[in-house]
Amino acid sequence: MGAGASSLATVRRYVYRGSEVQKAAAGPPVEQCDAKLPEVAGWKQELDALQEHPTLLMEERFEALRSPGCGCRIGRAEHRAITLPQLCALRAYMQGYDFVSRSGEPLGTESVNLYDVVTHIVKPATALAKVSYVELVATGPQHPRWFVSHWWGEPVLQFVQCLSQHSADRGLSAESPYWVCAYANNQWNVQGEVGDDPRSSAFHAALQQVDGTVSVLDEKRVCFTRVWCGYEIFVSLDAPPFPGFLYDIYTMAGQTAVGLADGYNYADMKRANCRQIDKNTREAGFPIQTVVDALSTKIQDAKASVEADRRHILNVIVDAPLNDQPPERHQLYDRLNRLLAGRFAAASWRNAVVTGIPLGGLQNSLAVSGLDNFAVSFHGYPIANRANLPALTPALPYQTLKRLELDLSCTQEGDAAVCELLEKLQEAPLARFHLSLLHADRCTGASTRALARLLAARRGTLRRLKLDPANASTDSDIEALAEAMPSELTHLELCLAFADKVTGAGVRALCAKLPPNLEFLSFRKLQGAGDARALADRLQTDPARSRLAFLDLDYWGCKALGDAGLMYLAERIPCGLRVLKLQLHDTATTDVGLVVAAEAIGKPLRCGLVQLELSLDASEAITDETLKALASSIGSIPPGARTFKHLHIGLNRTRASFEGVKALVESFPEGLDYFDMQICMNQLSDAEWDMLALEMLPGCNKRANGSNCEFSWGTQDRFDYGCTF
Repeated sequence: MGAGASSLATVRRYVYRGSEVQKAAAGPPVEQCDAKLPEVAGWKQELDALQEHPTLLMEERFEALRSPGCGCRIGRAEHRAITLPQLCALRAYMQGYDFVSRSGEPLGTESVNLYDVVTHIVKPATALAKVSYVELVATGPQHPRWFVSHWWGEPVLQFVQCLSQHSADRGLSAESPYWVCAYANNQWNVQGEVGDDPRSSAFHAALQQVDGTVSVLDEKRVCFTRVWCGYEIFVSLDAPPFPGFLYDIYTMAGQTAVGLADGYNYADMKRANCRQIDKNTREAGFPIQTVVDALSTKIQDAKASVEADRRHILNVIVDAPLNDQPPERHQLYDRLNRLLAGRFAAASWRNAVVTGIPLGGLQNSLAVSGLDNFAVSFHGYPIANRANLPALTPALPYQTLKRLELDLSCTQEGDAAVCELLEKLQEAPLARFHLSLLHADRCTGASTRALARLLAARRGTLRRLKLDPANASTDSDIEALAEAMPSELTHLELCLAFADKVTGAGVRALCAKLPPNLEFLSFRKLQGAGDARALADRLQTDPARSRLAFLDLDYWGCKALGDAGLMYLAERIPCGLRVLKLQLHDTATTDVGLVVAAEAIGKPLRCGLVQLELSLDASEAITDETLKALASSIGSIPPGARTFKHLHIGLNRTRASFEGVKALVESFPEGLDYFDMQICMNQLSDAEWDMLALEMLPGCNKRANGSNCEFSWGTQDRFDYGCTF
């Protein structure tokens, strides 16, 4: 009953807020209600207000579904997404509700599905106002962050659990809304919300506004047989609203919700160098039978409650007139089926190898999938086993593959299998490539030279490159890699930390051949002053000075760096950096070099540096002079131009004291959001710790780890100023 509803009928049947008319068990006689109306002070004004916000009219028994003051009209169905707190309120309400099946049998809450909830809760609660459920519980439009594709027959409690886990894994706030059709569409006017053309439906409009789709799969995977789910998968995979549109898949594994994420999510990125390991661990419990079922999905066999919906959706997929009889077979059906099967095959490849499941079905599905990206890591896989590269090599979709991440660290794959794969990859239009052979002890320089041949073949397409060459690589292998380095690269990460045979000559060869247009550079295991000079000279080229935004240099344990090498490098750091990370742990540098470096950092700080990380641990010659010089550089940032947000500094086993730390903290500009310091416990007295924690940085967090301490202030989770591969 909407805004034009009869005022008399409204007051006869429902609680009138603030009035004296109450709903009786069976409802009072109409005459009694009519006679009572004149006695209710201001009844006409209250009714007018209720008609402007019709969701305020609701049976009293449903009031627990919403917070006080909720209820509004939201004109566009795509703006009626639902938040997790609103879903949890519905879940709590369900616990005390006596559900019965269509045949009249009692239903346990754990088996109640969305058909039951719509029948017993959604429609009765919205019966008076004739609005959607979200309008009943919201205070205004709720724009969707994620679209949910699912089957109504799944238990609602499991559905909410899956979305709760997805929200946690993606690092979403509690108020990040999900678009769920049953709650967004007005169940009293479903056809009006859906229409005849799926492309004009609320489903399609919502899909255009979200970061991605999360498919919540029921235990029997019935959703794969429903044509509306098929349409949502079609839009997500085959006709995404924008590049980078995400597609996640969640289901229940026993009592636990588990998901396959599109790329890396928030839960995977908490440990910067362990993202693939954490992703593997998080996804390991995904039911393999779900994968097997997905491989045989056929969109053309999907069903719908309304036959016209099925006809219209299939015709949209094959780009035919809406009311034509859909073809039984079509190449566009096949493309969508291959895309979905390929997504499952790619996400499940590692688990299949580790658990010994036959790979034939996954191989076939992946090879013809048309996917443009693939990522797999065998880091942490038992060292006695292999990653089964001979099975993966023929399975990759080479004609469409643009992004490949392959972590073979700590595996027993040898040169023959690695070289065969790298030769085959010369056919792929790779734009992003990551290969790790760290501690792959059966690989030698032959794998590194095969990698060089791949880079030479992919000049013109490759833009982002992350390489951890084999530990056994030599200077000549690295020089071959340097000669093949594509000049078009914008993102380069190199790790030679465990390549013990590589000397300064190999590192300098790489420095000399660094691509001129880099925006992101991370280099681990620089050797000494000669490397610092070669790198600094390369950074002084015109494109590097103007383009480089992220610089991460690792001199861990490099005794040969010296003050002279550090000063030469620091004075040539590009001013336009947004992120600067310097790992100077145990480098034997002193205040002489570090004071000059700290002063030189003032240039990028004044020009817009956002994040600074300095590891000075185990540099026992460092004193407060370095911290005071850094404080002076931070203090030189012009007022009103402070973009500096994030500072990390490692001071374990240095001679820094409270005076230096105090000077550093006092230099913090307005707007600094995060500060993290690692320092030995005995470098500060208890009184100094208290002054730092209680007076200078209230709300800080102090975590002891043996004789060391990590002291942090602010919120780090919000910041990700570094590019990711």
